[in-house]
Amino acid sequence: MKNKGLLLYLLLISILLSGCGKKDLSKQVVVTINDEKVYMDEVIWELFLYEYDLYEDSKDYEKENGKSYWQIDIGDGVTVEDALKEEVINDIIFTHILSGQAKKTGSFVIEDNGGYDEVIDKDMALINDKLEDYGMTREGCRKLIETQGLFNYYLDEILKKYEVDEDKIREENPYDEETYETKKNYNDYIDSLIKDAKMQKLTDDYNNTLLGMYDVQINDKVWDAYKVGELTKMLDK
Repeated sequence: MKNKGLLLYLLLISILLSGCGKKDLSKQVVVTINDEKVYMDEVIWELFLYEYDLYEDSKDYEKENGKSYWQIDIGDGVTVEDALKEEVINDIIFTHILSGQAKKTGSFVIEDNGGYDEVIDKDMALINDKLEDYGMTREGCRKLIETQGLFNYYLDEILKKYEVDEDKIREENPYDEETYETKKNYNDYIDSLIKDAKMQKLTDDYNNTLLGMYDVQINDKVWDAYKVGELTKMLDK
């Protein structure tokens, strides 16, 4: 009987200790795009960075109103949480589809030269031990940064193919020294408007044509289990 009791005790200890380790999010598939699987260890970083941008606003709101910022109804029963999760998952899908196309061309080979490590170091500095135990890893962050890097290089090439009426954009936004102070500031602003116009054309093509060429499956069990706000809340612990 003593041996049996000892075995039960050791079993209990092993179970408790197994629950104290870091989560492995690299095995949780969030979305499948054709044959490509995107895992939670990458997506969790996108979620965190979106949350982090609203971190101070969410704390101020909850302090003043005594209720969750993420559950604010922004219209038609859609909450801030709903909108953020939709934006994140759509961004992940969009980024992976275009970066996948870049890989297929075979002409986009990006040399890191330490640039990624610098970005990853800055992102890692934002989190604490609680978030690392939750499953946020340097490897997951690198996945996200590398995908975004390839996406950005390819995006610049794609946007060159779209034409917009640049003269019209300038006519609708004339130079005003009081507003822009310098010609450089004005030209930078115009360039941003031109890029936005081209990006809108790309987005329309993506939604109307390109997206339909891919079999996209979201793992609702994994995705629905995540609650917006739980990551940044760990920063306060």
